[in-house]
Amino acid sequence: MILLPLIQQLNMTSFKLLNSTQSCITLNYYFYHNPKLCHFLIQNFNSLEDISQYKTDITAQFKLKNPQVLDTLTTLKITPYETYLKSNDTHILSLNDPSYPNLLKQITYPPPILFYQGNLNCLSKTKLAIIGPRKPSDYAKQVTTYFTENLCQDFCIVSGFANGIDAIAHQTTLKNKQHTIAVMGVGLDTCYPKHHKQLKQEIINNEGLLLSEIPLFSKPEKFHFPLRNRIISGLCEGVIITEAAVKSGSLITANYGLEQNREIFAIPGNIFENTSKGVHDLIKQGAKCTTSPHDIYDEFNIKQSKKNTSQPQLNKAINKDTLSEAEKTIINCITTPKHIDELIHETQLNLSELLHTLTFLEIKKVVTKTAGALYTLTNS
Repeated sequence: MILLPLIQQLNMTSFKLLNSTQSCITLNYYFYHNPKLCHFLIQNFNSLEDISQYKTDITAQFKLKNPQVLDTLTTLKITPYETYLKSNDTHILSLNDPSYPNLLKQITYPPPILFYQGNLNCLSKTKLAIIGPRKPSDYAKQVTTYFTENLCQDFCIVSGFANGIDAIAHQTTLKNKQHTIAVMGVGLDTCYPKHHKQLKQEIINNEGLLLSEIPLFSKPEKFHFPLRNRIISGLCEGVIITEAAVKSGSLITANYGLEQNREIFAIPGNIFENTSKGVHDLIKQGAKCTTSPHDIYDEFNIKQSKKNTSQPQLNKAINKDTLSEAEKTIINCITTPKHIDELIHETQLNLSELLHTLTFLEIKKVVTKTAGALYTLTNS
């Protein structure tokens, strides 16, 4: 047998090694943490029995620390896994499945096997990821709620089920009676964080979807979460980052998105806060500076299907005593609808501070950004 060269991005649609539950569970159990090796095996072999014959070659090529595992692939007892799958309405989605998302299939070494619970039809929708820190600022919480409320009617919202921004994105989508996808960093038999047990059930009850590449009955590991992050970005047309420090998991997802040629939408924050520096660095690298949900609709040339209840409402009056000096300066300039370039010239604020302040004014429902990218007072 001549081993084929490894193909990083797939054009093939069927692999014999993924045709049985035994093979899928075994490959996932032993090799989920090494997508490159897993792809080599499914591209070169038709059965688990064939693999052990080439143990020496495979060990040398992939520098395996435990090559003996290649001799035991046919002996893994999968009955506990099959029992769990049947008893908990959990299923396997492999690269052979017609429902496997095309966008995800296009990334480098897409996960050959995913476990899922819930509504697989979510994968056929236009998807956006919303991500951010586990301990967000109040600003990031407000921004996440605002953007999610205004996007979830037309996009399936994807996030990573973690504390903080992930949970807010999922919960806000459910509150608006829309579907959300949670990509888990643990096996689907586990709820992590534990206090998200109710959220996990609500996602399923509301016809959302839970996805995981991690084997059942696995304990949480740190390296699981970067694996999860590449799936979050890989599933989606775009990734929205509401807040990120220079070294954060959100930036890992954003960088995966850049590698995968996804649209990256970075929401600017306070230039004096460390939690905004990662987002601002992304903007410098070419991410789209995003201050309104309209920016995202415009980017994808999608018309918002209906106005959400979170859209800024008319204010009877603006209480200027509650506003900062920068906010007052901007409001005084918007006597008529203004483009961002006009506001930079008239307010003499630097771009970062201007965008940050405009975002706060939108959240406070004082300023609205129109579909034509003009800023206007909400009650004008």
